[in-house]
Amino acid sequence: MASGTTCCFRQCNGSTYFTELPKGRTALPAELERIVIGESRVPDDERACSHCGECMCTFDWVEHETVERVPARFVVHVERREKIACKNEDCTGEAVTAERVCAAGLPTRVGASVLANLVESKCDDSLPIYRLRDGYARLGFDVPLNTLYRYWTYALDLLVPVAEVTLGVVLDDDIVCIDDTGMPVLDDSRAAGKFRGHLWAFKGNTNQMVAFQFTETWEATEVQPWIEAITGMIQVDDYKGYSATVESGKLVPDDRRLGCAMHVRRRFYEAFELGDKRAAPAIDYIRRIYEVEAEAKKLGLDANGRLALRKEKSLPLLEGLFAWIVDIEPTLGKTSKLAEAVRYALNQRPFIDRCFTDGRFEIDNGEIERVLKKPCVGRKNYLHAGSVAGAKRLAAAYTLVLSCKGLGINVNDYLVDVITKLAAGWPLRRIRELVPDAWAATRAIASMSTPDPARQQLQRE
Repeated sequence: MASGTTCCFRQCNGSTYFTELPKGRTALPAELERIVIGESRVPDDERACSHCGECMCTFDWVEHETVERVPARFVVHVERREKIACKNEDCTGEAVTAERVCAAGLPTRVGASVLANLVESKCDDSLPIYRLRDGYARLGFDVPLNTLYRYWTYALDLLVPVAEVTLGVVLDDDIVCIDDTGMPVLDDSRAAGKFRGHLWAFKGNTNQMVAFQFTETWEATEVQPWIEAITGMIQVDDYKGYSATVESGKLVPDDRRLGCAMHVRRRFYEAFELGDKRAAPAIDYIRRIYEVEAEAKKLGLDANGRLALRKEKSLPLLEGLFAWIVDIEPTLGKTSKLAEAVRYALNQRPFIDRCFTDGRFEIDNGEIERVLKKPCVGRKNYLHAGSVAGAKRLAAAYTLVLSCKGLGINVNDYLVDVITKLAAGWPLRRIRELVPDAWAATRAIASMSTPDPARQQLQRE
């Protein structure tokens, strides 16, 4: 083997191959399909052994791998149904046609794979449907844009019940994070022809699923039913609606509320960026607190281990931060950016302190903010929802797609299977089985009970 190269071993159809890799280059994924396009053999006049003169024989192959892209394609599945009729010319009997094998097929002209692609591409790849139409046309499937919208609507009307049950599972978690982002919606009855609605995201800390809901306004009363359904801890930012008074007290009760250190840091950093260098100590304290969080993650600590590390290293830093805030507050006015940051930190202190009392709690709401990046990127591309009903369908689509992503599920496999089952008349009493976490668990059990040919081959060898 040439110097400066490494060797990669891989199994393929029961045989072992050696692939020569340039130094520092990682192997291509083993799950990619391999196609041998040709073989390079040593010329006949070079096959003689330089030592004894005997003809040398093949004992191995050195492979050079190049990744090529095979374009996606559309195919038409044709189910032929036999038609029979009596041969007697004088007979008046009617012809008989065989029943469909797939009697519970979709009422649209496309299969579940196309519907799944529409949902996944819009929510995961942030592609508006009109761009998907262009891509489909390049592959030979030229379909009117309105037809694709009808396909999208049909698919989401099937999936909405699953998304609603997913929301219930998320809200039942021990710790739920909440955040929202704006969503423009077309409405001819409004003066501007559209209005700004809100897409709310709820994420469970334990089950790693996320659920979205749409509201037409930013009023606390609209999100109240979902927040009141939460019985565990609630991690939120400083949106004033969370402190709104409802029949049972505050919408987010103080004794179950967790704060966000990211929002505290952000305000001090904004003051620092505007030239107020007095904010530097606060930024440094928070930086060192996050270094402790990174250390806990690197060590792979469980909740108890992380809590112990926080007590040892984070709490002294947190106490130092607020001691500095208390000392500097009297020296500040009321209108500066630093004064605003100090007031925010003091108001949020009880909720920030609580984050450090349990190793299960995160110290910020960063996870839910990262989840919201997908709808934010998508919004830049598709610009708006076509109606309130369309915005609610979009919320359902994001619920299922991003829950699959959080659980590490193949989104396409999930959507194809669930859409097929729902179109076939899946009973509502069993909808819980189609929620991403339950679906994944069922698939895992099924895969464990199904023999793996490759594993059996290795065991025989």
